[in-house]
Amino acid sequence: MKQKDRNSTAWYVMRVTYQRELATAELLNEMGIENYIPTVRIKIRNEKGVSIGWKTEPLVHNYIFIRESYNRIYELKQGKLEHLRFLMEKDPITGQSNAQCVPDKQMADFIRVVRTSGMKPVPVDIDLRK
Repeated sequence: MKQKDRNSTAWYVMRVTYQRELATAELLNEMGIENYIPTVRIKIRNEKGVSIGWKTEPLVHNYIFIRESYNRIYELKQGKLEHLRFLMEKDPITGQSNAQCVPDKQMADFIRVVRTSGMKPVPVDIDLRK
């Protein structure tokens, strides 16, 4: 990422250690920082297979999307959110590693798709860890 771009707001793909994505989102919300975690609603069943409720879990564990500047996120990583890691990608031309960003339009489309289809109940026999 070029130095001049580090103050521009973008959607950064971040990795969160130890499945702390929901706690991280809560902290970011308290700080007024826009973030997004794709989630799925899962039916909870008891040992007899009877439905006893629902729970919401991250669709993909250990990832969170944060809409903020690189410099601000870096600053947060030095304090309360030291468990955040930028997801890096290598530039095929220069070979330089850059923090991954998602363009605003693509992120808006992604959020819309997950919200319209991702919150449907998941059958119990599906293992999302595969």
